[in-house]
Amino acid sequence: MNSEIFIRTPAKVNFVLEVLKKRPDQYHEISTIFQAINLYDEITISATHSKIDFQIEPPDVLKADPSNLVMKAVEIFFENVLKKKAGISIRLKKQIPIAAGLGGGSSNAAGMLVGLNQLFQTDLPLTRMQQLARTLGADVPFFLTGGMAWGTGRGDQIQPISSKVQFYMVLLKIKKELSTAQVYQHEKIIFSSEPHQTQEFLKWCNRSDVNQLIPFFFNGLEPAILSLMPEIAAIKGSLALMKPLKILVSGSGPTIFVILEAEKDQDDFFIKTKTWGLDVFKCQSILGGIEWHKNI
Repeated sequence: MNSEIFIRTPAKVNFVLEVLKKRPDQYHEISTIFQAINLYDEITISATHSKIDFQIEPPDVLKADPSNLVMKAVEIFFENVLKKKAGISIRLKKQIPIAAGLGGGSSNAAGMLVGLNQLFQTDLPLTRMQQLARTLGADVPFFLTGGMAWGTGRGDQIQPISSKVQFYMVLLKIKKELSTAQVYQHEKIIFSSEPHQTQEFLKWCNRSDVNQLIPFFFNGLEPAILSLMPEIAAIKGSLALMKPLKILVSGSGPTIFVILEAEKDQDDFFIKTKTWGLDVFKCQSILGGIEWHKNI
């Protein structure tokens, strides 16, 4: 247990997000298609003889305190698995924008569960890891398997999807944050009686042509997001002039992603949009989720 565990935690986008109804527990019943992408945070953990030492790079992006999902994952693991406290050093390098609809915090939490399971050699099966993940947040279970997956319930019931399609995209993040709770409370959410977009997407996702899936991309939260941040609508309008295959806000926003025909198209989009004063990332879909290795 003297080893160091290095973990990479990916971001995600939502190709489909249908809001079905509000639940008695005040969450919303949704149907969503998650896709993991190759934009990563990095976490390094090791056991120590004393307290928990948690540091974030850069230090001004997030608080390294008990409110952070990384620390909540540690608390859940110690309480439910180890049944005791332990000393641990945690170094989190943030590259995924926060409060952006990309699941960065949820991915960090899932990564910590995976890393702690390895560091303390507790051999938890995936089903137990998923149970712990659900207590941390609706998106957290997805990152344990990654790739493409169908999320139901709060988004925490995960069914992996085998897809042959490779997606190339550019992400654009406005330099503001948007509260998920604020979006879900907004009157302009589109409620769907049935998850029709999801069902159509699932019918076509085993085809190798991305163009066949484009008609089914959908986000029922987008009208609420555009109402809260009208500047996003202006950015989408400018992007439309560049004729990508699809423009959509990811999750609860405010990050926009554009789907492109081929990898070669990414450079042109990146160069043109980099001057717009946004955070811009070239990304593509990945087959997995959390990655880790042991440094002896």
